[in-house]
Amino acid sequence: MFPVDQFPKAICRRVDPDVMFPTDKDTDGIEAAKATCEFCPHSAQCLETALALTPARDKGVRAGTTQDERKRIRRKRAAAARRKQQTPVAA
Repeated sequence: MFPVDQFPKAICRRVDPDVMFPTDKDTDGIEAAKATCEFCPHSAQCLETALALTPARDKGVRAGTTQDERKRIRRKRAAAARRKQQTPVAA
């Protein structure tokens, strides 16, 4: 389970959990879940926690992002890390 206990003021704690787990094709549900996250004081920490989840546990809308959006964030971060490793250090 996602550690919502780490985020005591998280807005998602006050809504029906089904709201945060819409189907991929439920665009209205996705927008409602994202709106729940919009003003949450834990959004940044929630995103980092979600990005650390294994793919099997990474479901639903978290920190205003869908599973596919988090996949893209992970890929971008991995690409940036690879570029940084390949940058020669000036002597």
